[in-house]
Amino acid sequence: MKKTRILAIIAIVLAILTGYMATIVFDLYTIRFDMRGQREVIREYGEPYEDPEVKAYAHPMLMPFLRKEIYVDRFVHVDVNKMGEQEIEYHAKTAKREGKATRKVIVEDHTPPEITLVADPDYYTLPGHDYVEEGFSAFDRLDGDVSDKVESRIENDKVIYTVTDAHGNTGTTEREIVYDDRKGPVISFDDGDYVKCMVNSTYNDKYKAVDDLDGDVTDKVKVEGKVDTGTLGVYTLKYTVSDSYGNETTAEKKVEVITNQGVIYLTFDDGPSAYTSRLLDILDKYKNVKVTFFVIGVVPSAYGNIKRAFNAGHAIGVHSLTHDYARIYSSDQA
Repeated sequence: MKKTRILAIIAIVLAILTGYMATIVFDLYTIRFDMRGQREVIREYGEPYEDPEVKAYAHPMLMPFLRKEIYVDRFVHVDVNKMGEQEIEYHAKTAKREGKATRKVIVEDHTPPEITLVADPDYYTLPGHDYVEEGFSAFDRLDGDVSDKVESRIENDKVIYTVTDAHGNTGTTEREIVYDDRKGPVISFDDGDYVKCMVNSTYNDKYKAVDDLDGDVTDKVKVEGKVDTGTLGVYTLKYTVSDSYGNETTAEKKVEVITNQGVIYLTFDDGPSAYTSRLLDILDKYKNVKVTFFVIGVVPSAYGNIKRAFNAGHAIGVHSLTHDYARIYSSDQA
């Protein structure tokens, strides 16, 4: 019995050795690939592709447990900017055996176009008015510029934008409509902001105020100042008005009260003389009347009146230094 077992073991060993030697001599190997990842991979258009690890093993046909790792020759070139299927091949071989495996990479487009909105932080829409589009653009990394395909609609004070590319991918974004009123009314004057009014006449003030939301608000204008048409001068009127959103506007107008009696320039060839003091006394009664004295200036006793006239605001002009006609008209040089 013991001898039989020994002979059986020897037979088994000899069979293994015989099979192993036959495998080596006749290259009776089987090649198997160990591929990490899926054999069919879906990759998004434009996204980088990194091939998973791939190993190959050769083992005797009769003794698969005696496997050994062998070199894998692979050429990985996936064009992620090209739609459709692409195949990667893996090759491994022994002396007389060669194995091949493949992986399929499918490049698809599932990325929607991107919509970019033009937005001014100071932009607003008047309450009760339609929103005026500020602008937008849309770009798809496969189709390029698709701005002309953008559709928009208004829902609950928002603008909803959508755009779909050639592969059915839909991009969307939204904009909140800002309703506000930030401009005050505009005050205008029919007769301008500088008006001349005749003395002792009736001045009729003419103005108007219009708001971009409230419309005509002339009746809400408050006017500060008053024009006295009985007194010559320039008067300033200030106008203030606010709209329903509290935006205030102010404006000013100047009204000049004038006379239609013309202007007279008074000049005196006055020496000065014995009449100068009396003339100055009369002029002192009319503070707004100023004259010009043309003087000779050769009488020291008259200097006081010249100074008095100057201090009262009158003009002093030079008439001549002397009235000695024989002397001053004696020649061109004189």
